[in-house]
Amino acid sequence: MKRVNPDCLNDIVTVQFIGEPAVDEGGPRKELFFLMHKHILFTGPPAPVRFVHNMIALQREEYLHYGVTSALSVYQGSLGPAMFAAPVVDYILCGKLDAVRVSLCDLLSGKVKTTLEELEAISDPVKFKQEASLIHL
Repeated sequence: MKRVNPDCLNDIVTVQFIGEPAVDEGGPRKELFFLMHKHILFTGPPAPVRFVHNMIALQREEYLHYGVTSALSVYQGSLGPAMFAAPVVDYILCGKLDAVRVSLCDLLSGKVKTTLEELEAISDPVKFKQEASLIHL
């Protein structure tokens, strides 16, 4: 993306995979964008996923380039990234944390999710307060 003339971003992207007879009438282009969304800068189960914490990619502006490419995919008639959890999409669209609603099912499995599930199962307020005060995430 660093070498692309910004004026060219309005042109239709033409894709031809090597060894495949398909002519790009949208199919190969959509497949390219699908593969890009699936394999670049993400970790986690198939959905939802999260961005990989990678300082080198951040310094190289790879996250910015992914954002531009994602916008380009939507502009070209392909689907945008559909693997984000709903709260991430809400934040991207609204840009405000107070517009974001998060539930336990939105969290990837791990220590934080397990701890919150254990706390959610406690019905006694005194026990909840005691357990919650001992947590060090």
